[in-house]
Amino acid sequence: MIATENMSHKIGEGGFGSVYFGKLQNGKDVAVKLLSSLSKQGATEFLNEIDLLSRLNHRNLVSLLGYCNDFKQQMLVYEHMPCGSLKDHLHGSLANSSTLDWKTRLRVALDAAEGLEYLHVSCTPKIVHRDVKSSNILLDSRLRAKVADFGLSKMIGDDNTSHVTTTIKGSVGYLDPEYFRTSKLTEKSDVYSFGVVLLEIICGRKPIDAERSEEELSLIKWVLLYVAANEEPERQLTDILDKRMHLSKNDFKSFNDLLDLSIKCIQSEASKRPTISEIVTHLREALISVVSDDTTEENVQSFSFAEYSCSLIHAGR
Repeated sequence: MIATENMSHKIGEGGFGSVYFGKLQNGKDVAVKLLSSLSKQGATEFLNEIDLLSRLNHRNLVSLLGYCNDFKQQMLVYEHMPCGSLKDHLHGSLANSSTLDWKTRLRVALDAAEGLEYLHVSCTPKIVHRDVKSSNILLDSRLRAKVADFGLSKMIGDDNTSHVTTTIKGSVGYLDPEYFRTSKLTEKSDVYSFGVVLLEIICGRKPIDAERSEEELSLIKWVLLYVAANEEPERQLTDILDKRMHLSKNDFKSFNDLLDLSIKCIQSEASKRPTISEIVTHLREALISVVSDDTTEENVQSFSFAEYSCSLIHAGR
């Protein structure tokens, strides 16, 4: 393929297959996802992603630009997100060279939540992503976030009832325990997974880390046990916060608000979790609290960061 120089520039790997950097004849940068013969998702998810993304249009969802469905080769062409994934920056390939500040992390969380809100509220029928995780939240050159990878997504009725699925889908560390136990899928399954992402943003740690002790293997269990044992907010701040990041006194309230929100999202019973719209509201308020005193909510929603240098990403790829 000319656009990708015969798939010579690999920039990622997912359940569907490898992702390569490409450039169209008009100069536009793209990401090309090639279906692997060893893919755990396969042709069904390939077609599902095409079907869903052809219907969706939101600033916080990665855009599908085209596809090839030849029997010898199946590929999807997306807009290129040059700053990689949220996972890369928190505990992945860029963790040692990139430190997202607190304001940026809140902004990324809000962007992703607004993308999910579009799926849950604005789409008819509503769409449950089913694979919300930090590696599926991609960042553009200004570190604005977009939700990606819709191969496992599911359209469900809008009558507020759960949808029973025959096969449980999701990723280890992010999977809603109620969905796993009952096979009943609702948008609250995405809320649970997003709660895990919020904990990653706070702690800078993997959801499941086999290199840690048994007590710290699961991020969720570690945080819940620690919060239960240390009721003083200052203590929680000291030991839970990502050590690479430093909060100012003005950031303290938003940190505790986000920690509280994440714990509400990961409740074992779906009925006790907030809706994605409630999450969006909380995140907007948290972001407002860390910007200048004269910033209004309207300004926060249109807030853009200074251009972020992604040369470290391109150099590594």
